[in-house]
Amino acid sequence: MSIIKPVTNEQVEQDLQAAFARSEANSGSSNMLRTYAHNQELAKAFSAYYSALWNKGTVNPVLKEMLRYRAATVGECVY
Repeated sequence: MSIIKPVTNEQVEQDLQAAFARSEANSGSSNMLRTYAHNQELAKAFSAYYSALWNKGTVNPVLKEMLRYRAATVGECVY
């Protein structure tokens, strides 16, 4: 159980609610972004950064996903 409770949709602006939905669709969870959203400007900046990291650049998206999965597996991350 987390020490800092993730925020709910009712606690944030609509643009962050949309970011939560995208996160849930892409990764199955929005808990990290919801926790960052205690500071909404931080959550918006992180969301923009993370989106650019995954959706832009020259590295193949399949390779990015394989690396993300491997790092999570090695680090025993439940997400």
